[in-house]
Amino acid sequence: MLKKFLFAYLLSLIIALPARAMSVLPLYMDEIVNDAAIAFQGKALEGHSERDPQTGSIVTYSTFEVQEVLKGEVGATHTIKQIGGKIQEGINQITGVPTFTVGESYILFLYGVSASGFSSPVGLEQGNLILSRYQRVFM
Repeated sequence: MLKKFLFAYLLSLIIALPARAMSVLPLYMDEIVNDAAIAFQGKALEGHSERDPQTGSIVTYSTFEVQEVLKGEVGATHTIKQIGGKIQEGINQITGVPTFTVGESYILFLYGVSASGFSSPVGLEQGNLILSRYQRVFM
């Protein structure tokens, strides 16, 4: 009986090892706006993943057509680089890091760009407003 318990316990530990998760404190809207370096409404044009030569990590680049600038200086298109993605050699999926659907419209509140070129929505999903979700609620 003890052997079965130990086996089940060890198996659960092994299965849990690759799991990665993030937790973020809930933010008020004014905190999201204040913490953002830039903010804009835009439509996702393209996304692709590759191995980052600087960090060796799998990263995803997402490009947006900027429809309206809400904060900071943003060009006609804006590309963000985030950790995680799927390439031929493997997958690096980080729970909580937003993904974007081509053709979908978003309002994004983004942190500034890091020394390695990374940027992400403030508070992860909290700074990523998917417009179609809100249009269904308010229309």
